[in-house]
Amino acid sequence: KLSTFLFYRRLVRGTYTPMFRHALWFGIAFVLLYTLTVSIFTLTVCIPMHAFWDVVNPKYDASNAKCQSKTTQIVVARLDVVTDVYALVLPASLLWQLQMNKRQRVGLLVVFSL
Repeated sequence: KLSTFLFYRRLVRGTYTPMFRHALWFGIAFVLLYTLTVSIFTLTVCIPMHAFWDVVNPKYDASNAKCQSKTTQIVVARLDVVTDVYALVLPASLLWQLQMNKRQRVGLLVVFSL
């Protein structure tokens, strides 16, 4: 996602509004912080770490393992979806303002969506 935001920055260099620039930098900062947080979370989701995978093994004694709740994992997954949608909506807001017919605009939106 970070590379996508940096691509957007490069693509519209010199043509974007200050509001778009702030939204773009917000996206870059959010993705960086999100990546750092998820990396730390992934390493500490269960103590000891191997319990995260071994807990589904019926022979594994999980009494020593301390794992975070599934709710925390769901929040992380939802934030991932939010960053995906943000990365999609950001260029769509620019494309919608272009001076071209509706069919070409929709085609560009489809290309960016892919």
